[in-house]
Amino acid sequence: MNTFVKGLYAVNKVMFLISAMLLAASIFVTFFNVIVRKFFHGLGGFTWAEEISAYACVLMLFIGVAYLEFTNQHLSIGILSSVIKNKKAQAIVDQATRIFRGAVTLFLLIIVIRSGLIVLRNMYTSNMLTYAMQLPKLYFFTPMLIGFVMVVVVWVTILVFYKGKEIKDGI
Repeated sequence: MNTFVKGLYAVNKVMFLISAMLLAASIFVTFFNVIVRKFFHGLGGFTWAEEISAYACVLMLFIGVAYLEFTNQHLSIGILSSVIKNKKAQAIVDQATRIFRGAVTLFLLIIVIRSGLIVLRNMYTSNMLTYAMQLPKLYFFTPMLIGFVMVVVVWVTILVFYKGKEIKDGI
């Protein structure tokens, strides 16, 4: 079990690093395009730069989300636990809200993954291409679905093996 959690952490860490590289690529491409537009008026910029920057930002978010869920670094509101002063009761409330959040997330992501598979199948059969780069959209939408599947794996691990508690001993 510990080996599984360590492996899951390693996979999520790699996905997070890919997410960071996508952010860097988006910043670089945008900066490069701004410089070209500013100093090389004859070129007028590149049409593909906006598209690749937008896809890189979106992919960054969807690929990095599993790591944030795994390490419990997502933004959340802890109103219930901040009101309770007793540490034991606070831990119980935190665990209950985490289980509820995980169950809702799993339910919604299963619906999204099911719909995403239908969209990907339609993209594949109709050979949808991006506007400027003329690359198959499947290249950009498949990693999003993989990110969602990773979040499902993370939440199943948290809910089944850790009963909603934060993963600390597995890393």
